[in-house]
Amino acid sequence: MTGVEPVMIPTQHPELLATPYGMLLNELHRSPNNVLSAINQLLEGVLALDTGSVCDPGDKVTDFNTSTDIVLYAARLGARVDNHVTFLLEHATGTHQCVDTKLREVEVSEDCVASLRENGAVLRSLLLEQFVPLLEDYLNRLHHQCKDDPLNEKLIDRNSRLACDLHAHRILMYRNCLLYTSPSPRDS
Repeated sequence: MTGVEPVMIPTQHPELLATPYGMLLNELHRSPNNVLSAINQLLEGVLALDTGSVCDPGDKVTDFNTSTDIVLYAARLGARVDNHVTFLLEHATGTHQCVDTKLREVEVSEDCVASLRENGAVLRSLLLEQFVPLLEDYLNRLHHQCKDDPLNEKLIDRNSRLACDLHAHRILMYRNCLLYTSPSPRDS
């Protein structure tokens, strides 16, 4: 259904609210400043929640503490938004590796491209210059715990599993850093 608007709120026809490529892509190409400034503020706020520890103390602790879970959630959110921003920029500039046809109902104006570049650079900077070093710190803490207690197999098992999770988050944040670009938009 295109060209039809809902007349009641909440609508009795939720298909009227659907977009061909998802709500985030729809919002990013229509109002990138609003979406990206909110995401960037959220990421900055989450960094303040870091307690400096990866796990709560105790032998029976098997997972990250709550503040680390929040940091990792925000890192995933930021990385996924960065994926959408990168896709829109590549599509708008004709540099996407796969999609080279026009997307239905997606018009990316020059103002939108400029906003995506500017706010996307801030987003990527937060991810690569703030979150990646924080995850590196978490990895170092896990490593030193194992190094200090090399015979504790439960600790080594837990920390190895948590380190894999942290590395997976790092991969998500580096996903849009191509070999021929610098990892940080501020470096270019």
